[in-house]
Amino acid sequence: KHGLLSSLIGNLPPKIKLDDVAKRVSGHTPSKSHKDYWNGGIPWVSLTDTSKLDKRYIHETSKEISNLGIENSSAVLHPTGTVIISRDARVGCSAVTTKPMAVSQHFIGWVCSENLHNMFLYYCLQHWKPRFENIAMGSTIPTIGLSFFKDLMISLPSINEQKNIAKSLESIDDSIKSLINKIQFFENLKKGLMADLLSGRKRVSI
Repeated sequence: KHGLLSSLIGNLPPKIKLDDVAKRVSGHTPSKSHKDYWNGGIPWVSLTDTSKLDKRYIHETSKEISNLGIENSSAVLHPTGTVIISRDARVGCSAVTTKPMAVSQHFIGWVCSENLHNMFLYYCLQHWKPRFENIAMGSTIPTIGLSFFKDLMISLPSINEQKNIAKSLESIDDSIKSLINKIQFFENLKKGLMADLLSGRKRVSI
C-alpha cells in the first residue's frame, strides 16, 4: 500500500491550493457546563475517536452533541463525505465521514468541490501523514497551526483519474481488511484450542 501511495500520489506535483478546490471547515467544543448541549444525537468527533481514524471512513463517535450545542457554540454540522484530519495529539489521522458530523477544535476538514474527489483527498492526507507528524509543534501536545493548512498545496489530475487512483488504493485497503479479519479469526481459534488442550478438555491422540 505504501508503495502504491508513493507511485500514484507521491509523484504528482502540487499545483493548486487545497482551499481553492475544497471548503475548509473547523470545529469547536460546546460548553460542558450545559448538559443540554450534549447527548443530543449529533455525532461529534473528538480526540477520543482517533483510534477510529485512518480506516477510510468514520461511522460513529464516542460523544454526541445537540442542536442547542451547535446553536450556542462555534460547532458546525458538516455534511456526509467531509474529509477530516486531526491537527493535535495524534497528528495527521484522517477519515471520511459517513453521515453529518461535527468535530472538535482539534480537527479541521474539507468539503470537496466537484473538482476534487473526497477519497482522493483522503489518500493524499494518508500519504502526507509522515510530513504532518514531522512539522507538528508543541511542547505538551504536538500541533499543526491553521496557517499551514491555509497554504497546503495539492495536485489536481482529472476527476476521473482521481477516482481511479482512489479505487486502486481502496482495493488494497479492502484486501488488508480481509487479511486482518483472517488473522484475528486464526488468533481466536488458536487461543481457544490452547485453552482446551492445556486444560485437558480436549486430548491429543499420539
